[in-house]
Amino acid sequence: MENKYILGHRGYFDKAPENTKLAFDLALKHNFDGVELDIHLTKDNKIVIIHDESILRTTGVDLEVYKNNYEDLKDYNYAFYFKNKVEKQSLMLLEDFLDLYFDKFKIINIEIKTDKIHYLNIEKLLYDLISKYLNFENKIVFSSFNFQSLILLKKINPNLKLGYLFDSMESLLKIEKDLILNTCNFLHPSWKLYLKNKKELISYNLPLNLWTIRCFDKLKMFYKDSDINFLISNKKLPNSK
Repeated sequence: MENKYILGHRGYFDKAPENTKLAFDLALKHNFDGVELDIHLTKDNKIVIIHDESILRTTGVDLEVYKNNYEDLKDYNYAFYFKNKVEKQSLMLLEDFLDLYFDKFKIINIEIKTDKIHYLNIEKLLYDLISKYLNFENKIVFSSFNFQSLILLKKINPNLKLGYLFDSMESLLKIEKDLILNTCNFLHPSWKLYLKNKKELISYNLPLNLWTIRCFDKLKMFYKDSDINFLISNKKLPNSK
């Protein structure tokens, strides 16, 4: 990953309902280098693409992902909340996403949402699914706020690309530095944390991937910063490839 990439946050967050096929289609159409997406596990062990533990915010229906089977969740309208009227969007399986987009994006960042609910065996289920795709180790970055998920993935396959997500220095410093260096390929700090603690973060000598950029000025600034590896953004630079 020698070039700096811009990844669409949950697809093209500004233009479409997050984590939906429409959002990923638009990210592709507008030439994002890749996308960042979030995964949870349903009651019947299906890996689905959604940010929250519940579907309430995106559909208006108060159901928790882990308490329901995929078939009972998929057909609600996941564009319900969106600011503009768009066609109905269904809950997407990670497998369906990979079948459609794996060869079309340069990089895919899968965030494992285990910081509130640590789904049993989600790391193994995720690896079993991902390993079907050729050259996945060079294309997919796995990230999580739950460091334990990264450790489990590292044990499954030491060659996976792993990034630790954090939004405070306390969250970073509570983990032994050597453990981070032996587990992670990247650090994923928030952009605000990066600005306040740049020197300390750079001292880890790991590539830095920032989230979430929401305005053009910040995107332009960080894009020129040689200490940053990739950016997770709601915006797209018109002249970036």
